[in-house]
Amino acid sequence: MANFRSKDYLLANPDARLAMENQQFDQAYQHFLSVKEQHTRYQYLTKSVEECPPILLQGNNPENLLSLIDEPLEDLSKYLGGDYSNVYAPLNFINMEKLGVSSQFLEDCAIYHKNYFNIESGKFHYQKVMDIPLTQFVKPTILDLGSGSGKSVFACCELFDGCSILATDISHELLKILVKYKKEYYPSSRIEAVAMDALHTRLRPSSFDIFTGFAILHHLVDIDLVFQTAYSALRENGCVFFFEPMLSGYIVVISLLKLLLKRNEHSSYLFRKNKLSRKIVNFFMAVIWDWTERINSYNKMEHVRITDLDDKWIFTRQFIETAAKEAGFRYVEIVSINEPPRYKHELTWMLRTIEVDFADLPKWAKEIVDSFDEGDILCGKNDIILSAGVICRK
Repeated sequence: MANFRSKDYLLANPDARLAMENQQFDQAYQHFLSVKEQHTRYQYLTKSVEECPPILLQGNNPENLLSLIDEPLEDLSKYLGGDYSNVYAPLNFINMEKLGVSSQFLEDCAIYHKNYFNIESGKFHYQKVMDIPLTQFVKPTILDLGSGSGKSVFACCELFDGCSILATDISHELLKILVKYKKEYYPSSRIEAVAMDALHTRLRPSSFDIFTGFAILHHLVDIDLVFQTAYSALRENGCVFFFEPMLSGYIVVISLLKLLLKRNEHSSYLFRKNKLSRKIVNFFMAVIWDWTERINSYNKMEHVRITDLDDKWIFTRQFIETAAKEAGFRYVEIVSINEPPRYKHELTWMLRTIEVDFADLPKWAKEIVDSFDEGDILCGKNDIILSAGVICRK
């Protein structure tokens, strides 16, 4: 008997998927509106910039970066062959079950690397959060959570002179790519790669100046534990830098995609030659389904099926601020990373994953996207955030 709520069934049956996502999206959106007034600025939870004046933080530069992990480590080449040389892991890693981690991060990681490895994009994001006058770092020690093939790691290498980076990821396959790239292009950089579940591995307390992660939180199940782990691992006045998708912006993106699909569906006979391709229609419908699931899951594990999703969350400001405050951070700021035209940029990036160019969209579709960007400039980029930089100071 078919499971009519399973992802496979819905992806194979567009009509059923559209009917379900319409209902779920409407319910989620009504809930969002009901709590929108509670999503105030960070000051009501934490101290303002004026109460946390900028300071200079000198890195402690440990002789052995691997010693900051308070567990025995093994070089994976001992078990998996020479290609994994200089990728380390705790003793229990080889047989560890990687819950909620799909093939795109493991055996298919070369495709993931091709689609998402972009050091300049990483630098752009970090420069945005570094504009906040909070902490100036000198040769910082950095823990990078979910390093993947190294986009955030090599961005930090270029932005923080003399830094030392512990690159961590649950995918030893991605870290193999990172180590190879480091040897070729950043041979003198101080980077160690450790395959591990960083939230369930013992880190030496008060050892890091920066605890960071690029688009990693929404892949994890326990967000509270992330901030608790970061708080424990950081030295006094150390900072968290995370980069994540936000609900307020993606509700607009979902509305944009639904409008494009509706316009495409109700086009006239003469207009049909300019319709969206079936490939694009199926992709947009799958994206709407995925984000609707994430919207429904953001209320702290209300939906147990969250472990079945690659992308598990889409965050609200209040959700992140509360998790940071409860972990003990005394300063939290959430800033918009994207600049107009944000929705055109977002669709361009999305379509690239199915090897479609934004320029290939019908003229009417591009005009609709442009109209959303024109409205975005009027309403203010800080009120509707697509991609956020999360900054916390201990």
